[in-house]
Formats: sequence, C-alpha cells, structure tokens
Amino acid sequence: MLDLNIIILSWNTEILTLQCLTSIFKYTKNIDFAVWVVDNNSIDGSVEMIKKHFPKVNLVTNKENFGFSKANNQAIRKAEDSRYFLLLNSDTEIKNNVFAEIIKYADKHPNLGIVGPTILNADHTLQHSVRHFPDLDSQLLIMTKLSLFFPGAKSLEKYYDKYFNYHKSQNVDQVMGACFLIREELINTIGLLDEKFWFWFEEVDYCYRAKKAGFDVGFWHDGHVIHHGGKSAEQMMRFDRQKNFNRSLLYYFYKNQPWTEFFILWIFKPFSMLAVKLMGLIVKEK
Repeated sequence: MLDLNIIILSWNTEILTLQCLTSIFKYTKNIDFAVWVVDNNSIDGSVEMIKKHFPKVNLVTNKENFGFSKANNQAIRKAEDSRYFLLLNSDTEIKNNVFAEIIKYADKHPNLGIVGPTILNADHTLQHSVRHFPDLDSQLLIMTKLSLFFPGAKSLEKYYDKYFNYHKSQNVDQVMGACFLIREELINTIGLLDEKFWFWFEEVDYCYRAKKAGFDVGFWHDGHVIHHGGKSAEQMMRFDRQKNFNRSLLYYFYKNQPWTEFFILWIFKPFSMLAVKLMGLIVKEK
C-alpha cells in the first residue's frame, strides 16, 4: 500500500501545473507516493506538457470540464490503495518535504480525517485558510455583495474566523481545499466527494460530513504550501462565477441546514445576480 496519492486538477494552468509538479518531484522524499493529474479539457497545452516532462504521472484526460468533485473522484477510484489522499490545486508549490511531514502529523493524531497545512501567498504572506461552517447571516451578506459594504459584520468575522491563531496546530471546522489531506479510513466511512457540487463548497461539505461521522478536521501549523490562488476560477466570467457559487451554496444549505434557511437564500438569489450585473457596469471585467 502507498503512503500517499497526490491528486491534482488541471484546467488551462499549464505553467502553474508545471511548477507544481516540478516542486513535488523535487522535494517529496521518504514516502511511497503516486501523482495523478486529472485534466478537465485544457486547451493550453497542459496535457502535452505533462506527457513530455512527467511520464511517471498518472494522467486522466476529460473531454469536458467535470468540475472539482467529479474529477477528483475519478482519480480516487482509479488510484492504488494508499493510507492518505491529497487533493492539491494546480496553482500550488512546495519548497520542502512537507507531504512526508503532514503524514507524520496525521499519523500522530489517528482521529484526524482531514488535515490542511498553513497556506501562503506567492509573496509568503499568510493566506487565511481556516473558516467556520457557513451560517445564514454571513452567506446572505456574501451572496448579495453586501459584505463589500459591511466587512466588519460580526457574522462575517465569525465565518472567516478573523481571530484564528495560525501559529498553533488545532482542530477546526473546515480547511481550504487547495491542499486537503484525507485519511483513507474517512473515504471508506463516508464515501467520496459529493458530485452535485461542481465548484465551491465541495471541501466544506466534506469537512461537515467528516465531523458528523466522528472524525476531526485539523489545521497543521508547521507545514507551508504556497498557493497562487484562484487561477482556475479567474477563467470564468464574473456572472458565471456567481452563478456557480450560488448553485453550490444553495445545495450546501439544502443538504445540511434547515429548509427555512435554504428558502431564504433561494429568495435572494435574483438579488445576487443583479448585484453582479451592477458591479459589471461599474468595474470592467478582467
């Protein structure tokens, strides 16, 4: 059995994927691991680059963009058994043997079903990667863009865990999906990612399911992963991003929260799309 299967999704991020894979094979040592790349119909030469430079990578090529959950599940189903699976964004890099070390940390805490390390921006400043589970008040503000006008709202401070201590490893509600270590036992217990999520809230739902099943979700302070951030999402137009965000948010609440909260969010969905259109008139789409 392998120690680790590393699963990377690729969608028109050729240069970033090259940097990510280069760093993995350069720094990862002392563990038995395999690397999987699932390409969601890239048209920028990503597939050709991987075939040329990384023949050891297990490559899955899709003829359409299957999104986050379905594409990751493809690799998990195909992969050889391993003690852990790591879901890793293509826009990440490592600078040391962080994956061997995160496994050591998880091994010392057998009830951890999911672990996320410290995430850094490209300039090595801290990227906030820990949040509480979504609640109605915070998500209404975010969905309708009122969060831009009331960033200090108590519900937003709670959701974003504004005062979280990133200098201490500890159990949390959820960690960012950019680098997301999953214990195989958790997969065997609760199953794979919910494929009804296409993009956004997949890892939130998985953390919620893990905790409901009695597993812990952990933030690991000592390991650092660089995340260039949102490079796949940036390829979608602003209106499409909001549409996909709303769909995932509503499904998360439909699945995990009281029906009244789902209904309130559903009522405000048109206002959310209107806000995005108004923003598009003010701020030119990049």
